Amino acid sequence: MDERRLLIDEIKREFPEDVLSTDISTSGDVYLTIRKESLPRIANFLHEVKYKTPLLSMFGTDERELDGTYKIYSVFQIPRRPIFIILKAPLNDGKLDFPSITPLMYSGSLFEREMKDMFGFVPVGNPDTRHMVLHENFPEGIHPLRKDFPYKSALNKAKGLYSLHTIEGEGMFEIPVGPVHAGIIEPGHFRFSVAGEPITNLEIRLYYKHKGIEKLMETLDIHEGCRVAERVSGDSTVGHAVAYCQALEKASGTETPVLAKYNRVIAMELERLYNHIADIGGISTDVAFLFGAAHAGILREKVVNLNEELTGSRFLRGFITPGGVTRDLFRAKDTITSTLQGTKEGIDKLAEILLASASFLDRVKTTGILGRKTAEDLAVTGPPARAAGIDLDIRRDAPYEAYGEVQFKVPIYKDGDVFSRLCVRIDEAFESISIIEQVLDKKADGPLKTEIRTLEPYRYALGCVEGWRGPIMYWIMSGPENRLYRCKIKDPSFCNWSGLSYAVLGNIVPDFPLCNKSFNLSYAGNDL
Repeated sequence: MDERRLLIDEIKREFPEDVLSTDISTSGDVYLTIRKESLPRIANFLHEVKYKTPLLSMFGTDERELDGTYKIYSVFQIPRRPIFIILKAPLNDGKLDFPSITPLMYSGSLFEREMKDMFGFVPVGNPDTRHMVLHENFPEGIHPLRKDFPYKSALNKAKGLYSLHTIEGEGMFEIPVGPVHAGIIEPGHFRFSVAGEPITNLEIRLYYKHKGIEKLMETLDIHEGCRVAERVSGDSTVGHAVAYCQALEKASGTETPVLAKYNRVIAMELERLYNHIADIGGISTDVAFLFGAAHAGILREKVVNLNEELTGSRFLRGFITPGGVTRDLFRAKDTITSTLQGTKEGIDKLAEILLASASFLDRVKTTGILGRKTAEDLAVTGPPARAAGIDLDIRRDAPYEAYGEVQFKVPIYKDGDVFSRLCVRIDEAFESISIIEQVLDKKADGPLKTEIRTLEPYRYALGCVEGWRGPIMYWIMSGPENRLYRCKIKDPSFCNWSGLSYAVLGNIVPDFPLCNKSFNLSYAGNDL
C-alpha cells in the first residue's frame, strides 16, 4: 500500500472535520485541502506532535480564475522519508484573513509577512505584520502577485517609515550598517544594538534587490522559466535549475533519462564543491589568515575552470534543461577524475594548515553560536543546521536524480559555532568528490534528454533539491499554452538570514563579518 495513503488516513482520523479532500497524483507529494481555521492545528500536528517535520515553505496563489479563491500552501517534508505533505487552505475573495501559525511555530512568521505583502492575506495572531518584501516607498493596497496586477505596471513612489525594533537603556547604542557596502557585495541593512562591545540585537532588512522574479515567471513559457531559474542566485545555478526542472517534469509526467540523472548529480556536486572551498577561503580572509585564503582561492579556481571546460560556463549555466542536460560529462571522465584528485589533496592540506593554527582556531571556536533549538524554531537549513546538530539532508532523506545509488555521509556537528560550520563544509567537500567519483564509475549510456510534451493546464508539482546552502524548493502550476501560471521559489537563505541574526548575539561587532561569512547567504536568492 502507498505509504502516502497511510499518512492521509492518520491525519484524517485526527482531524475528521477539517480535511476536505486529498490528492496524491504527483509522485512523492500529498496534498490535503483543509479548512483555513484548522491550519495552525494541523500544521502543529505535523511539525511538533507527530512527525517533527520542519516547515519547508509557505506561499499563496491567486486561483480566482479557476474556482474563485486564493489559496495558502504549507509544505512539510517528512524526515527520512521521501514524502512532502502540502496543506492547501482556500481563502474566499473578500475574506483574506487566516489564523497565523506563528504562535505555534515561529518559522511561519516570515512566510506570512511575505504573503501579506504579495497577496494581501492577513495573518491573524502574527505579532509582526510589518512590510517585508515591499518597502515603504511601495503604494499601500497593491499586491503584485495577484492576477489583476499587470507585470509591466508603472507605480508612483509612496512615502512611509519602517519601524525598526529598538532596545533602550543606559549604555545602549545602535550601529547602522548598509544597505550600501564597500566593495561589490549586495545590499542589505544591518542594525546592531550594542551595550559596550557585545551585540544585544541585530535586525536585518533585505529586499533592496527585489526584482519581481515570481511575477516574471508568470509571463514565461516552461523553457524560458528554466533560464530564469538558473539566474535567481548566480552561485546556485545548478541547484535552482534542477529544482525547477524537477517540478516541471513531475507536473508533466516526464521521466528523465538515467544518463541525465547521473550528469545532474555530477553538476550539483561540482557546484557544492567550488562554493564550499570558496567559503573556507572566505572564513580565512575574515580572520586575516591570508595564506589559507590564497590556498583556497587556487583550489576554487581549478574547479570553476573545470566547470568552464566541461560546460562553457564557470558557473555551469546552460547545462541543465527541462527533461535532462545539454552535454555528457562522462566524455571528460579522465579530466574530471584528475582534477578532483588534485583538489582532494589540496583541501586535505588546507584543512591541515587551518586546524594547526592556534590563532585561527581561537577566532572560530565558540564564535557565532547558533543553538539547535533556535535553529529548529527558525527552520534553519543546510550547513548552519547540520553544524547545530540537525540531521537533515534532502539528498539522503528524499533521494532525487541518482542520489539513491551512491553512498555518502552527512556530517553533523553540535556546537553550532563558526568552527562547526567550517567543518561541515570541509567534510561535505570531501563527500562531493566521493559522490562524483562513484557516479563516474557507473556505466551509463542512452539519451541526455526527454522532450517535455505539452503540459496540461493547471497541473502542479513540487521540486526540491539539497543545494550547497540547503534545500532549494520550486512549486509550479502550469497555465495554458505551456506557460507558467504560478512559480514559487524558496532559497535556503530565506530562513537562514534569521539564524544569522541570532548567531551573532553576545559576540562583538568585529566578529560579525566572520559570522556572516560562515553562513554566506544569498541576497539575490532571498529578495527574488
